[in-house]
Amino acid sequence: MSTALSVWQNHWELVSALVAKDLKVRYKGTMLGYLWSILHPLALTLIFNFVFKEIFKASIPDFHLFLLAALLPWTWLASSINGGAGSFVGNAHLIKKVRFPRLLIPLATVLNNMVHFLLSLPVYLAFTLAAGKLPAWNWLIGIPLLVLLELIFILGLTLAIASLNVYFRDVSHFVSVVLSLWFYVTPIMYSPSMLPPKVQLVLAFHPATHLIEAWRNLLVENRLDLETLCLPAAIAAAVMFFGLIVFKRLERGFADVL
Repeated sequence: MSTALSVWQNHWELVSALVAKDLKVRYKGTMLGYLWSILHPLALTLIFNFVFKEIFKASIPDFHLFLLAALLPWTWLASSINGGAGSFVGNAHLIKKVRFPRLLIPLATVLNNMVHFLLSLPVYLAFTLAAGKLPAWNWLIGIPLLVLLELIFILGLTLAIASLNVYFRDVSHFVSVVLSLWFYVTPIMYSPSMLPPKVQLVLAFHPATHLIEAWRNLLVENRLDLETLCLPAAIAAAVMFFGLIVFKRLERGFADVL
């Protein structure tokens, strides 16, 4: 028992060190620090809010909250996958010299972006209060639950992509292009109910749709339906299982290829 606890503590210390290193490198020499991670979704919210509310006259109430509730979890997802794609390659010196679970490297990237996501939630809360709304008690249950589901989902994707990128370096560049397209086919600027039934059916098979909608239901409508979380939970588990299989198959050759 003590041995297992010691191993877990050593691994956690390594993850903490990797997360701290990423945070320092990302904002080294900047004046605003972590605020830069919040300014990006805020800027997109302002732009889309102007375009859809003032130009296209969207009828969605509190459209800025509608957008921000989806943009914040999307930013966590996109930043983690984009940064995690090259995480094994970027830490080649560690992989070659130190024996430790390689899974911790992409995990540190995902956790790093999770920290920024969690720090952005008070900003969303401030916008909610400014709009004259109050959060419900189910935020206390829903936020940790959805954070866990998104963490599993993102880590599974990042594991698979980072592992493939060790052998095929074009993967990281391809991911940047795919994420740009993926943004527009994810219900961020719109609700699936606004689309034709056939398109809604297609979106139902989009792995990020149900997770983004769950965040929006909780943060905008104060609604947490545990039954509807079964599908995003199943998707997250399936993606994590797939990511672990890809990682385990390819991990043994990392040191030789890198």
